[in-house]
Amino acid sequence: MKQLTLLIFIISSFSVLAQSNVSILYIDASENDNRLNAIIQKANNIINQSDDEFLLYIANGENPFVTQDQQEFDKTLKKIKRETINSPNLLDDVKAINSTMLSNSWVSDLFDGKDLINSISFVFIIEESNYHSFQFENLFIKQLLFSNNLYRNNMLVDKCSVSVFLDKDNSRISQNLNNKISFSYEYF
Repeated sequence: MKQLTLLIFIISSFSVLAQSNVSILYIDASENDNRLNAIIQKANNIINQSDDEFLLYIANGENPFVTQDQQEFDKTLKKIKRETINSPNLLDDVKAINSTMLSNSWVSDLFDGKDLINSISFVFIIEESNYHSFQFENLFIKQLLFSNNLYRNNMLVDKCSVSVFLDKDNSRISQNLNNKISFSYEYF
């Protein structure tokens, strides 16, 4: 009986250790026809710098381009050069990302008041004028965080990070635009 208990403990320990960190990369390229190569390069740098599980989500109205497969990453990313990209549907995008996060159990325990086991990083690449006109922080980012219990008491939970890359020609200025929440903003 002790051996069985020990075996169960070891197996459950390995399953926790086998879980990896998660990167969720959201791209709105609907207004960036002249900057698509820069967006692709930025996305490649983000995903290639880690061994994390990832979700690549390219907003495209009702038909987003989505992959979690490393071998499909480049192919999916290059669709922004070949196809017309529609403005995002923020409500549907939140629902789709939430569904993926829950089906992969990236956040399922948080609703029991627990903390994240592993890190989760949200990275958003969006053109600056869309960021402001869509009220992207309030209508998308915070909705995504609230709905997954990743934002509590006016702050992100431990092991959760949010980076926003605002696409603006000829600018590489890093600045924090919001002191209430620990988002990282950078122009590229």
